[in-house]
Amino acid sequence: MITSNTDHFIKTLDRLLKRYSLTIEDRLKVKRLKKCQILSIASTEDGGFHCLNGKFHADQIPDTFKVRVYYVSEEDSKQRMMVFISNDSTAGLTQFSG
Repeated sequence: MITSNTDHFIKTLDRLLKRYSLTIEDRLKVKRLKKCQILSIASTEDGGFHCLNGKFHADQIPDTFKVRVYYVSEEDSKQRMMVFISNDSTAGLTQFSG
């Protein structure tokens, strides 16, 4: 059976997010994300991805996250970035335009 890249990305995202606790609101946002074309997923155990530009930092500093997803928005067909699993005390999911 041949599956699309999006199916692969969705399965990968599901496996990654099973490692962490997400709020109900975050899970709804992930559900919405799954309807979009996912372009790439990156994750790390050490360090994190900055919430504004997506750049990787080797240290777990504020405003960095464990998972970064680039996708195409359904609303305006623009590339966007979403980050999950905060490295600071404001754990959760944050979405930013890219």
